[in-house]
Amino acid sequence: MAYTYGQSAHVLTPNTEPVDVAIQEERVTTAREHLILDARYYGMAAMRLRSVADPTVKTLMTDGTVMAWNPAYVATLTPRQLKTGWAHEALHCALRHLWRVKGKDLATANEAADYVVNHILNQDKSLELPPGALLDPMYDDAWDFERVYAHRRHEQQKNGTEPGGDPGKGKNDENGPVD
Repeated sequence: MAYTYGQSAHVLTPNTEPVDVAIQEERVTTAREHLILDARYYGMAAMRLRSVADPTVKTLMTDGTVMAWNPAYVATLTPRQLKTGWAHEALHCALRHLWRVKGKDLATANEAADYVVNHILNQDKSLELPPGALLDPMYDDAWDFERVYAHRRHEQQKNGTEPGGDPGKGKNDENGPVD
């Protein structure tokens, strides 16, 4: 999917309240600037990503070149949570998660990558994960992406549950975006 900047517009939230995209774009830009100042490693990685408002994205996502964000979702985040969103997507790139999903179920791979990234980010007190972020103390520093993925797949098979829904559409034969 190609991303391009669009003109300032209004997007309807689930409550049908309009969200001014230009205001959210300014918040996203400010959050990245604060990340560069407060957490340089993540900030430098985030500088490589182009920011794109995309109301079709559920929350935030990266394909390795852009950070696409839903204006309605961004409107719900605090400044620290938005800064953490930049760090989250940049860390997916730094850890090469997008290039490690080939042959894996995308939904499960995305969850595994999120557990790893969120564990790392949760240790930085200048950052704040949003409500509902995937975080489990079991997945500590000893767990890398592949190990978390294998554990999650094993649990799914043991419980008879199959992954599904966004972003996974079965096994992936190529690199793919992550949320």
